[in-house]
Amino acid sequence: MFPLKFKNVPPVKKVQSQNTDDLFKHDILSSLHALKLSLSQMKSSRESTDLLDAMVNEVISLEESVQSQFYVEKKFTPLQLALYIKRFFINAYPENRWKQLFEFKFHFLNSSEIKVVNLKQVLRNLAHNLRENQNTHILIEFSCRKHFKLKISSMYSDENCSTASGLGLQSIHQNLSDIGGRFELSKKMNKLVQELIFPIFVD
Repeated sequence: MFPLKFKNVPPVKKVQSQNTDDLFKHDILSSLHALKLSLSQMKSSRESTDLLDAMVNEVISLEESVQSQFYVEKKFTPLQLALYIKRFFINAYPENRWKQLFEFKFHFLNSSEIKVVNLKQVLRNLAHNLRENQNTHILIEFSCRKHFKLKISSMYSDENCSTASGLGLQSIHQNLSDIGGRFELSKKMNKLVQELIFPIFVD
């Protein structure tokens, strides 16, 4: 069990290793893949404004992924963090079908402060996995009492939905571990539940 509170945690100095390099390469390739999809959509679509916005956002994400090698840290109130995450998922891919998959629920959110590390990197990996699993409905819930919890419950049609410990999941786990949080994943029938725990920052 990881501690859920911490005080004045200094930036984590990442040790260069083959595994770290592999995670970094994976995140870069995920961003490039998203850009390629957007370009393909733009070729066949007359309405390109949303696609251009999505591509600009992905370039920003790609830039931050490179910066993440040097540790990208931000602070949010629980409501700010929930709204940021909601906006990210809705705009992660340009297709209307993707946007229509989501349902969002906001539970109790206190007025504490949440510190996050490499947030876009975490969210990008989550979005990529959700897209790959051919989901039919995605419920995202936010709550914050003793810690900030992001719960993602996704229904999918493919019984071969992957929950393997791939590089994307390792990257999510590592980034949460760096701040004393945790990542949990469970699968039952055609439902996949992912829970991300972000600790409350105590000054």
